[in-house]
Amino acid sequence: MSASTMKLIVLLIGLGADITLSSPVASIRGRHPSASAPAAIPEALPESVLNEIASLETAIAAGDVETIDRIMNVLRREATDRKAAKAGFKLRKPNATKHFSNDTNSSIRQTKSAKMGNVLENPDTNKLSIDRAVFLHGRGKVAEKNEKRNQCILDDTLFQLSPIAKAELQQELSSPVMVEALTWVKHGGWWVCAQYGETCKCHGNVRMVNLDRTAWSHSTVNAENTGNEVMCDLTTFGNIDPAPYSSKMCECAHNGQQGFSLHKRQTSTSYMQEMWIFFLRLLARTRKLPLGTGDRTYHGIENWSARHVPGTMPLILERVWIEMFIKQIVIPHVTGPRCLEWGNPATPGKGFNYAFMIPQCTQKIDMQYDPVFYGQRGMGIEGNIIYSDIDHLPGLMVANGGDHRVNLIFATQVFEHLAEPKYSAKMLFDSLLPGGALAFTAPQQAQFHLVPHDYFRYTKEAVLHLLQSVGFCVPLWSFAGGGDFVFDIARDAGLLVGDFPNEEIAAGFQLGFDLVSDGAITIHTLAFKPPHSSCSQR
Repeated sequence: MSASTMKLIVLLIGLGADITLSSPVASIRGRHPSASAPAAIPEALPESVLNEIASLETAIAAGDVETIDRIMNVLRREATDRKAAKAGFKLRKPNATKHFSNDTNSSIRQTKSAKMGNVLENPDTNKLSIDRAVFLHGRGKVAEKNEKRNQCILDDTLFQLSPIAKAELQQELSSPVMVEALTWVKHGGWWVCAQYGETCKCHGNVRMVNLDRTAWSHSTVNAENTGNEVMCDLTTFGNIDPAPYSSKMCECAHNGQQGFSLHKRQTSTSYMQEMWIFFLRLLARTRKLPLGTGDRTYHGIENWSARHVPGTMPLILERVWIEMFIKQIVIPHVTGPRCLEWGNPATPGKGFNYAFMIPQCTQKIDMQYDPVFYGQRGMGIEGNIIYSDIDHLPGLMVANGGDHRVNLIFATQVFEHLAEPKYSAKMLFDSLLPGGALAFTAPQQAQFHLVPHDYFRYTKEAVLHLLQSVGFCVPLWSFAGGGDFVFDIARDAGLLVGDFPNEEIAAGFQLGFDLVSDGAITIHTLAFKPPHSSCSQR
């Protein structure tokens, strides 16, 4: 190892323990080497640590990131233990006359010496050895405490679990279902680790297979015997090729001789990323995801709201972003007084009725189709309710020589349920007064849900094309996106508004066509029926 590398590593350990190694180190600690403060006694590094240091340069040259991470963790732990020992145990200055003047004190001295590993041969004349022994004894105690604390790093540092919570978690982990799931997640199955000719990084056994996962190799290779790396080629597996023209790959089983140990795989840069993958698989196997139902096939719309507390209204993430869209885009750019709500309850307080959010909407009109579909009444206009399907809506608006067309139509989370979306968009266009507007929202990400049918999902380009094709002008500034990749995961897992602080949910809202997340859950836009001043804008 080069002198510079050795100096760097020793400096790292020395700084962690607050040990004065040389003048530069003393300067770093904020004191001049000529200062009168007594210098700390540098403790020799253990042989195991020196061996790790010796292998670090080789690992760096080989680009072995996993080994480098492991070595740096060892060095960091060594430095942390030294620093904690220095902070928690003040070196004792023994008084030879007081402590070693008679046989009783000598006996006490010998007993302490034995507990410290018999490092003192002549403590009466070697006070420095006494100080060092006390230091080492204290350091060992601190290291033991640190080790115990590290064993609970997730419980105490991240989650701050109470004793009751820890006991409940321990009981859950001991259940037969959880024990089976943990065993499988740790050791079960074979994982693709390399294509033919690549290096398979594995902490267990490796085999070669073809594309349909039929094992070509008649033996496995224990990667723990080859530095956790195995070349995926015929040379490794006996130079036998029963299928010369078949594609091959290698698979890894995480059941090595040294047992399970979570390690970084693929492109992970943090152990927390691997923990997230581990917990995802574990919770899925124990049917704890999606939250509320555990139904991985996601049958039924009830999965979206199963997490809410019984007796309360489920607050679905999409609704927050729709309301933000209405407040920031719709309200400043529409006129009233006639506003039609399509597909939401007409009674205030009984659901989501967005027309009540618009001050300009002094005449609120609701469109209901279910009573017609179930034969409870015929089509027509009664008060502020229009009983109609989308096909007959424009005709009812101008029936008997009247003009009931409106200034604003809300079509929120409806278009995914329409078998003929372009035709339906044209019917809405014809139901608007000139200069009127359509507040449109539709899901880009959503599971299949029958209300009573489910046909389509929409990108921002699809929405722009659809509405322009029937005559609407759609300025790009009117587009908004709700959600991103993280919220996609949250939705799929069954999380609701109550699982996030409001600031995080608001940060998942984007304004402007070009800024809408490619992973947006819901696409929003405001489209206008010409003539309208916004039709000349982008």
